[in-house]
Amino acid sequence: MMRKLTSTGKLLFVPAAVLVFAAVAMPVRANLLSNGSFENAGPSGAATTYTGLFAGPSAADQWEVFNNTDGTTRTSLEPSTLPGGGGMMIHVLTTGTNNGLDQVFLPFNTGPNNAPFDVWLFVVSGQVGVGVGNGGNTGMSAFNTTFHQWEHITGAAANSPGNNMIIYSSGGGAEWYADVASVTPEPGTGVLLIGGILALTLRRTRRERGHVVRG
Repeated sequence: MMRKLTSTGKLLFVPAAVLVFAAVAMPVRANLLSNGSFENAGPSGAATTYTGLFAGPSAADQWEVFNNTDGTTRTSLEPSTLPGGGGMMIHVLTTGTNNGLDQVFLPFNTGPNNAPFDVWLFVVSGQVGVGVGNGGNTGMSAFNTTFHQWEHITGAAANSPGNNMIIYSSGGGAEWYADVASVTPEPGTGVLLIGGILALTLRRTRRERGHVVRG
């Protein structure tokens, strides 16, 4: 994470030389998602229930629940059953269509073009779609084809630039588990992402200090 905090919680600006180093390091295709393996619980705890429209808390830190249709979405962190996966996975159960998990990983109108993404899904019921795109213009572009087994879902951002990832139900309610999600820009795009990453880091820091930032 490209920030340093003093003991008083104030943000220190990172020297230009460090930014250059970070830009050079980006071609390793680092994951742009935070908590992509769902290891860390969110501020509301390791189990959440949200009823209504739009954004609510999820069990995983840096992820939120988003209900595009009125319904109830429950999330919980559980020990992962994915072979070779992380220590935890997230369980999602929603009663409505186009509801599920959402992470904004860069500010609106910033990010890589056609960013590849992937996630492992274990779908119990319903159809689940995954997508990466530009804020509210993000749509699902890859869907599960199996049930009751782990399936590797891959794709690329259908709407660019890519700064938002969604894992939603499609066509009705659904239940699924997810683990090891990633968005990995192609080598050579690192320099363009530095400003966006710093901007989002500042936004998150201000939220942690009690400021609400929208944009």
